[in-house]
Amino acid sequence: MKTKLYVLCLSLVLAVAGLAACDKASPVAPAGTVLSVTANPTQIGANGTSQIRVVALRANGTPVNPGTQIRMSSNLGTIDPLVEVGEGGIAVGTLRGDGRIGTATVTAAVGAETTATVDVAVGQVAANLSVQATPSSIPEPVRAFNSWRWCETQVVNPWRMRTSTSRPRSAT
Repeated sequence: MKTKLYVLCLSLVLAVAGLAACDKASPVAPAGTVLSVTANPTQIGANGTSQIRVVALRANGTPVNPGTQIRMSSNLGTIDPLVEVGEGGIAVGTLRGDGRIGTATVTAAVGAETTATVDVAVGQVAANLSVQATPSSIPEPVRAFNSWRWCETQVVNPWRMRTSTSRPRSAT
């Protein structure tokens, strides 16, 4: 009788522990999951970083469950090997240049079948450079009258000026 009670208690404890452990498991991406991978920026210095964004959607277009794990790898540089999907099916990792130059192909994967890639140029100079000035224009100073011309006429040839009580006028 004691043995049956012992087995029953042990079974109950294991069942409760098993239910508690189920809550800790990572969600698995369902079959037919579609991955989309983007890099920002797509060109980095030899020791630069790029944010790798993965969007994971079910076949019906809805996001996979938060906590779903996505494996990431790269043939150049280093990358976060495992990232978790947050709200909206989005997971973010960071590609870090390791000093080598070339094209890093970053691969994101869920399950054995679903993968997506993006290329990042590492250690290459950008082909375009854009510059933006703030403010975009500087106003020209406003002058009430040509003060240099007035001073020149007064000092060099004061007789060329007409007499005025309001403001100086240029020579005629």
